[in-house]
Amino acid sequence: MSRPRTLIVIASAVFLISKTIRGVPDVTVGQCLCGWKDVPGSDEQYLKDRVLNDLVHHTAGEGFNHYTRVMLGYANFFGHAFCHPALSSMDCVTCLEVADIKMLSCCKFRMGSRIKLTSCSLRVEPLFFIDDPFEGEITPP
Repeated sequence: MSRPRTLIVIASAVFLISKTIRGVPDVTVGQCLCGWKDVPGSDEQYLKDRVLNDLVHHTAGEGFNHYTRVMLGYANFFGHAFCHPALSSMDCVTCLEVADIKMLSCCKFRMGSRIKLTSCSLRVEPLFFIDDPFEGEITPP
């Protein structure tokens, strides 16, 4: 076998093995829960959007398990995101981006919302919370 062909075969094998070991995010929706109250105004929607942005972009760097809080005056929004540890950082971000989009489609503009995908979960609430019921339910990709 020629040298370039051998290198291509080896590179392809390494790529396939790394994809198999690392895993690919499964973005199948397991559950979506929505609060009963609509977001009352632009300040609250702004806070919710900031929490979601923080969760999507900082969870992978925080050990795949990130809590956050955003305040504006007396208004607060809290959030939690979790990715399965078998995912790469980029796959965690991808999974959370998909979760954000799917959460918007199932919960519209509700104050609180939670979504569990097979490989990650997102939770956003106007009230403080400590635990996340989805965390133990994330299955490997």
